[in-house]
Amino acid sequence: MTHDPARSGAIATELRSRIIAGQLQPGARIRQEEIAAEFGVSRIPIREALRALADAGFVTLVPSTGAWVTELNLEECREVYLMRERLEPLLLALAMPAHTPESLTEFVHLAEAVEAASVPAEFLECDRDFHRAIMAGAGEGRLSQTVDHLWNLSHYYRRRLAAHIRHPRMLVESAPQLFERD
Repeated sequence: MTHDPARSGAIATELRSRIIAGQLQPGARIRQEEIAAEFGVSRIPIREALRALADAGFVTLVPSTGAWVTELNLEECREVYLMRERLEPLLLALAMPAHTPESLTEFVHLAEAVEAASVPAEFLECDRDFHRAIMAGAGEGRLSQTVDHLWNLSHYYRRRLAAHIRHPRMLVESAPQLFERD
């Protein structure tokens, strides 16, 4: 089998989707040989896909041991939330000068989609789209990458929390209280 970088990217995208959907849960081991067999490739593109997912925060690689879906404890979830809470306004402040009247109109449509979401999965998807759009003007620098990494780390846990809430909007309203210290 020959190496195909596009194939590694496609595998990373598929595994990312499975992690976000909860099909691969935090703490689950990812076995390279099983994934390679499923996709009909050697382990080389699997290793590259796992490295990309580790860089994005979805996977934790342990040298000479294997790969696991990144898992956070409650204290780590609090820390990630607090970091996002502090960094996103900075990223937004850097992004706003780059936005146009057209992009501002798009933000209104994205915000309306968030408000209209009736199920948690739809809400989470629309909410992430909204946040990515308003912060996109800041470019792909270190701050933007860090915020995206924090979103990746917390997405599964937001999804789990949303599954226990009657209306998706309650997720946003209750999140700050969930992470306050007693």
